[in-house]
Amino acid sequence: MEEPDVVELAAGETAYRSRVSGYPNFSQAPEALAVAQHAAISSWAAGIVAAGHGHISAPTLIGDGGDDVMTPPANVHKMVQEIHGAQSVIYPDAGHGFLFQDASAWAARINAFLK
Repeated sequence: MEEPDVVELAAGETAYRSRVSGYPNFSQAPEALAVAQHAAISSWAAGIVAAGHGHISAPTLIGDGGDDVMTPPANVHKMVQEIHGAQSVIYPDAGHGFLFQDASAWAARINAFLK
């Protein structure tokens, strides 16, 4: 598969930002939500599971990129241990955007998981 060039990536990012920022009330998250999200992200980055993943009882599939520096694969492994029956997939040559970098493989994995 051919890698997209820098111009394609930049155009895609510009289009994405334009669409997302066009949603009504895009930047008007309540302060309490912003505080809670920041706390969750900080806990995740520190490898602390303050949210109690062990209480999740629904079938769970967790994906990540092996080169993800924002949410390291070590956190995925920890979640799989804490969520009974959870499954995971790590894409070795992908980063935080694994779901775009390996979109076909991730979509197929999700479809198989949902069956």
